[in-house]
Amino acid sequence: IKKSKNKYVRSFAPRVNTWKLVTSNEISFYVKDGSKIKTLVVYDANNNGKVVLSKNNIITSTITLSTNKLKLGSKKGYRLIVYAEDVDGNSATRDVAFRIVSKTPSVNSVGVSGGNDARVLIIGNSKTWRGGTTSLGSGAYRPSYEFIKLANRSGKLTSTITNNDILKISSGATSVVKSKNIVITTKGGATISSLASKYSSYITDGSYDIVIMQEQTDRSIGNRNAFLKGVKKVLNMLENKHARVYIRTSWPRNNSSFKSNVTKMDNNLSYVINELKKNSLYSSFEFYPIRDAKAFRAAKDSGISVHLNTSNDINHQNKNGAYLAGACIYAKVYNNNPANLGYSDIFISKSTAAKLAKIAYDTCA
Repeated sequence: IKKSKNKYVRSFAPRVNTWKLVTSNEISFYVKDGSKIKTLVVYDANNNGKVVLSKNNIITSTITLSTNKLKLGSKKGYRLIVYAEDVDGNSATRDVAFRIVSKTPSVNSVGVSGGNDARVLIIGNSKTWRGGTTSLGSGAYRPSYEFIKLANRSGKLTSTITNNDILKISSGATSVVKSKNIVITTKGGATISSLASKYSSYITDGSYDIVIMQEQTDRSIGNRNAFLKGVKKVLNMLENKHARVYIRTSWPRNNSSFKSNVTKMDNNLSYVINELKKNSLYSSFEFYPIRDAKAFRAAKDSGISVHLNTSNDINHQNKNGAYLAGACIYAKVYNNNPANLGYSDIFISKSTAAKLAKIAYDTCA
């Protein structure tokens, strides 16, 4: 059986990934194979390799395991050896070490895949990442970079990005950024559907724990079915069908229709999320809205003297707008207040950042 670039097939070894804390004393992980997993065995490396779980004849499944069966090692950590072999003789072994840092299940409880070394995919246009430069300096207004800096500062993400991670640059806002665990794919004015086609090799190349996608402004306002179709297109390409998926609309142009278009964007975003949750094909994913538009409206309605758009441009964010959008992403993904993180490594004043961080948390978390 030939290997396919965009599909997981029988000739591949079994996959073992997506570790999560399910309850205060139970963890889970995901196993997958193109045919059938004949044998799955989990050994406790802290207890002389004792077998703590054994299953046979699995195709695709989420496996749960009680931590009561496991022995704590040094520094209150666990270590498991997971062996999986399929019916074709392909095998995979995973050595997984982790600590449970909180007894409350959350996106950052287990310090393995899905924790602070989560793999993150970000898809969007110039309201995600403004391209045209290989510099991460103050002249580039990039909400996704502001999100990553906040996540780094809080310890939620250990992987970061540098100037050397910006792989492709062309005119306007076309960029690919790829570091160890973070991939950002953008093109100015693009829809989610067109981005899925353009960057399919990046979307399919990796088991992402967190996926953040942003729809184009006009489509967010006026074509919710095309919006939904584009999101489905990306979901169908993802290897990890248990990823946490965050969907953004960004914000409308700063003109006389701004407030009414915020309402349209927000309603269409809710429609997309609800339709996905009702669809059994996508029941293994977790879906969350990021309501940037509401945050931009809240900032305008609050009376604070902060401009969010670049000069002579009613569509794109300036430094303040980039920080607000990035803070919205961070507040939703981690349910954490960006105002609590301090204001090092930012491109705007601390007083402005404090006001925008509060608005982001109040409207997006």
